[in-house]
Order: sequence, then structure tokens, then C-alpha cells
Amino acid sequence: MLSKNLDHNSLLLYKAFMSSHAVFNALTYVQHQIVSSEGRAALKALSAFAEFIRKSSDDVDQSSRGLYKEYGMLQSYCTLEEWRFSERLKINLELKAVEDLEVPSFLFAPFVEQLLLSLLTSNQEETQMDIRVDPKGLKVQTSAEVKIMDDKELNEEQKRRKALLMERLDWMKEHWDIKIEASSNIWSLLIMKK
Repeated sequence: MLSKNLDHNSLLLYKAFMSSHAVFNALTYVQHQIVSSEGRAALKALSAFAEFIRKSSDDVDQSSRGLYKEYGMLQSYCTLEEWRFSERLKINLELKAVEDLEVPSFLFAPFVEQLLLSLLTSNQEETQMDIRVDPKGLKVQTSAEVKIMDDKELNEEQKRRKALLMERLDWMKEHWDIKIEASSNIWSLLIMKK
């Protein structure tokens, strides 16, 4: 039953993630580069967008995948979000791992997305996220205090993605010890195989 539910959740979360504003704004950015006759920038943007699609699609139907793949998807997602909020957002991403361990799939980017939504609602002109990924999970430090937004603060699309992420975390707890720790501006998603 877990496998069937997780497969269904993977499909729904992937669909919700691919239909998000981040994806369509990335396409708008590519379109803008083309219209502005910025050929090199347009090719670079198109290549990065294609990489995001490929890395998001890899093994999304699996309950786990290699840490490097999960990190690659997160890296591509962060690139798109930096384009989208270029005036306001800087993301520093660091991978601290010497081996490619198995981690729950399709978890890091949706988790970071929830923090990013909250961070961008702060009234700071410039925001920053420092994300460190290691075999134990990921740690996100932000330039402002972040609290996961309450459902009433989210639009319907954002509520759906949040609910799917929470559902995914619950199902994955059968095979993984997953903990979320938070302070005012530091969030950790800790993962350990049972």
C-alpha cells in the first residue's frame, strides 16, 4: 500500500511542481532573452531549464535516489528561482558529501520551496538563503526569520504543493527517520535510513 500511495504522491507532486510559477517564469525569462537578442544568455537559460526538467524527472517515481541526483535537482531549482527573483534573492548552495548515498527522492526542492515562499514574503529588499546538503539531509540558513506559511496565507496552488510535500514526508517516515528542526532563521531536514 505504501508503494502505491507514494507513487501516486510522486506523480501529483511532480505535476504540481512542474505547473508552478517557477517553471513558467523560467520560460518567460528564456523568452525575454530571445526577444532582447541576448542569444548567449537565451541558450544558457534554455540549457539550464532543460537540465531542471531532466533532473526533476529522474527517478521521481522512486522512493529514494542518489544524494547527487537529489542535489542536482535542488541546484537546478535554485537557479530558476534566482532568475525569477534576481533583484531580491541570492542562494548559496553547498554539497558536503564524498559518496552518493541514497536519500528520499523529490524532497529537497519542495522543502526549500516552502521556505522560499515564506522568506520572500518578508519585507527585505534583498534576501539570502545558504543551503548545505550532506548525507544527513539539508540545512537552510536564511537572512530573515522564516516560518512556514500558514495555509490561509497561500494560494490554492501553493496549498496543494505544501499538502503533497507533508503527505510525502509522512509516507517516507516508514523507511526513514525524518525530522524537521527550526529556529528563527535556520531550518534543517534531517534524514536517516531506518
